[in-house]
Amino acid sequence: MTITNIDLPAKLLRAAQEYQAVNDVRYYLNGIVINTAGYIGSTNGHCAFWAQCAEAKQLKNTIIMNIGGAIPAKAETAHISLHENGNAGYMWFSCELGRHVLKKGSKVYLGLNLVDGTFPDLERVMPKGELVATPAIGLNPNYIAKAGKAGRALGSKSPTVELRFRGADSCIEMLLKHADYNAKVIVMPCEI
Repeated sequence: MTITNIDLPAKLLRAAQEYQAVNDVRYYLNGIVINTAGYIGSTNGHCAFWAQCAEAKQLKNTIIMNIGGAIPAKAETAHISLHENGNAGYMWFSCELGRHVLKKGSKVYLGLNLVDGTFPDLERVMPKGELVATPAIGLNPNYIAKAGKAGRALGSKSPTVELRFRGADSCIEMLLKHADYNAKVIVMPCEI
């Protein structure tokens, strides 16, 4: 018996998977947060993904979920059912036409576990203040590549990001340019 059903944009979840931690001792980073403030987010502690998601406001409580596999590339909607005990569930996917999307090997459903913990407040780490001209800044190139993967997960064939700087010691805001989604990546600078 399920108590909570919610439909979320599969593309946002797929983009968020790029930034969630894997096997981190901070177990709550190994999932994607669906926040009742209206956003989906994930972080590995060095960079974070944040995207507006009106559907997230339908939940009674903010949840952190660890999805048991890759979300199919053709999926448009993730239909999520959370079990009554509140710590597990499953999801299935549909495309634009409302048809099921088959996962590799004809598996339609993915299991998910809810992570019991407190996810970092991503809104608190969002850069604020005026943009500052920054002559040089250190960035891990792997995080720039992840922004390209997240852009493709959102459906952009040739992803574009807008970089916003607020000084060499402040995090970098990378706006993922997309007509349908308001998404961004926050990256901490590294020493150069």
